[in-house]
Amino acid sequence: MDKIITESNYRPEKRDEWTLDELQHNYTDLIRFKRSSNKVLNQNSGIMEISYPYFYSVIMTNKISSKLNTKKIDAFLSMVIDPLGRTFSKEELVKAYNYPKENEFDVDTDWW
Repeated sequence: MDKIITESNYRPEKRDEWTLDELQHNYTDLIRFKRSSNKVLNQNSGIMEISYPYFYSVIMTNKISSKLNTKKIDAFLSMVIDPLGRTFSKEELVKAYNYPKENEFDVDTDWW
């Protein structure tokens, strides 16, 4: 976090080490931003077919959303959630954590 701040055009003075409150605020703020950006990124995700008169707004919103990149935020959030960067296979999740064996998509669509 210090590196990002020092590499920016702004030069606020760092006086103390990070407090838990400051870290929590940054995490919460970035989660809120990520949720908002997901709405923009998924604006047109439900469109499977569209006729000519309605296509303009899809083109315009895709032009903007295609430029949105949240990879650095994702990396920060991942590091906060699990600093060790652990990953689990589906088999491990089923065996160790009682994860459902069913196809998640099929389970979700059962409720439509």
